Amino acid sequence: MATAIAKLGYIADAFFPADNLPLFRAKVVSCLDSQLPVIIVMQQGSTGHAICLTGFSEPRDLVKVSLHSGVAISMRGASADVNYVHDDNLGSHAHYEFYDVLIGNLLQKVLGLATPRQMLRRGRSNEPPVPWWNVDDWQVLAALVPKPEELRLSIDSLFTIVVEFRTVNQLALPNVDVNYALRFSSGAKYKESIIDWGFGPTELRAFYARASLPRHVGVISTYQERRHLFDTLVDASEVERIQQQPTILGLVAPGVPEQSFAGAAFRAIGNVITAPVLLAP
Repeated sequence: MATAIAKLGYIADAFFPADNLPLFRAKVVSCLDSQLPVIIVMQQGSTGHAICLTGFSEPRDLVKVSLHSGVAISMRGASADVNYVHDDNLGSHAHYEFYDVLIGNLLQKVLGLATPRQMLRRGRSNEPPVPWWNVDDWQVLAALVPKPEELRLSIDSLFTIVVEFRTVNQLALPNVDVNYALRFSSGAKYKESIIDWGFGPTELRAFYARASLPRHVGVISTYQERRHLFDTLVDASEVERIQQQPTILGLVAPGVPEQSFAGAAFRAIGNVITAPVLLAP
C-alpha cells in the first residue's frame, strides 16, 4: 500500500498503536485536523481490511499522553472515539468507534500485565444495529497517511518536538495547566486564518512582514482548557537536521496580552530564537 501511495506522488507516513493507544488516537486526530486522510489497516481473525478515516466527532475529555523520556502531556484528541469513515463495504461517512481491550487471562489483567489492543467497531454502540449490517469488531494494526512530498516532517517528529516546547510554557506561563493540539497547515492558509483572531492591524502587518512561512508548517497549539493561548510554528517542509531542534518560524499568541508578564516573556523568547511574535492587544 505504501508503494502504491508513493507511485502516486505522495509520502506514506505510518504509525502503529503498539501499547500507547492514547498517542495513536491523538496522531489520528492530528492528521485529520491537517486535512490528511488516514488509512486504517485492521484485522479480524485471518481476514484483513483497510478503510479511510475522513473525520471525527469532537473529543470531550483531556487525556494524558505519554511521549518519549517518560514525558506526559494533556491532549483532547487522545479521547477521540467516534470516527467517520469511507469503507467500500458500507459507503462514505459511516459511523465507526475506537475502543480499547486488554488481552490476557484474569491474573495478567489483575497484575497489569495484559496487552492493550486498539479496536475499531464498525457500527454504533449506543443504538440497535441496522437490519442490513451486523456490528462487527476489528483489531487496528496500523495507520497509513498519504502526504504531499513537500510535507517532509513526519507526524512522529511533530509529537517529539512538542516535548521540547514545554520549556516555553514553563518560562512564559508558569503554574498554568495546558493541553495541546498538533496539526499541519499551509503557510498561506495559516496567515489567512489569523486575520480574524483579534490582533491589531499594525501588529499583524509587522508579523506578516517578518514571518516567512513555507508551503507547509507544523502548528503546535497550546490551550488552557479550551482557551487558545498560543501557536508555535515550525518548518514542516524540511526534515529535522538536528533531532528535536526544528526551525521555529514564529509564535502567535491570541490568548496572551501584549502588556502582561507572559507577553514580555514571549518577546524575550522571540529575541532568543530570532522568530516573530504576535501578541493579543
